[in-house]
Amino acid sequence: MTEQNNQPIRKFRGELGLSLAIWENRTTGEDGKTRVRKSATLQKSYRKQGDSEWSQSEISLFPADIPVARALLDRASSELPYTITEEEASDTSS
Repeated sequence: MTEQNNQPIRKFRGELGLSLAIWENRTTGEDGKTRVRKSATLQKSYRKQGDSEWSQSEISLFPADIPVARALLDRASSELPYTITEEEASDTSS
């Protein structure tokens, strides 16, 4: 049986609508032992062009996924220019 906490155990907010939550799930195995498994959810909040409502996109990561995701993001960072448009800046300040 898996018991998931409805609230993250930690939450971090970054710029540009990015946030990360750390979750803790407890599982009781057939042997009766309780195991704890942690995961992270990376979320991006954004507004679609011409829309006043916020939307979210998210991905769940297990601990082993994080170094791989970090390496891929580092590679993307070196390939993509870091510029913020005026519209992006105003959307994240709301």
